Amino acid sequence: MSTMMTRRQQEEKKKRYLFLGAEATGLVLSVLITPWLGVPLMGLGAYWGWNWFQYRVKNSMRF
Repeated sequence: MSTMMTRRQQEEKKKRYLFLGAEATGLVLSVLITPWLGVPLMGLGAYWGWNWFQYRVKNSMRF
């Protein structure tokens, strides 16, 4: 049971860092370079954030 829980926690951590990395990169690109690159990346990060949130809800993880 504990290996399954740690596997879920590791997968949740990967999804979280993917979401946060995409959002941060999109923000930096929007502010420093051009919104044409940053805004679509932030939209993709929002999708990954929703995916991360749904994963936590599905697996009954607390915030």
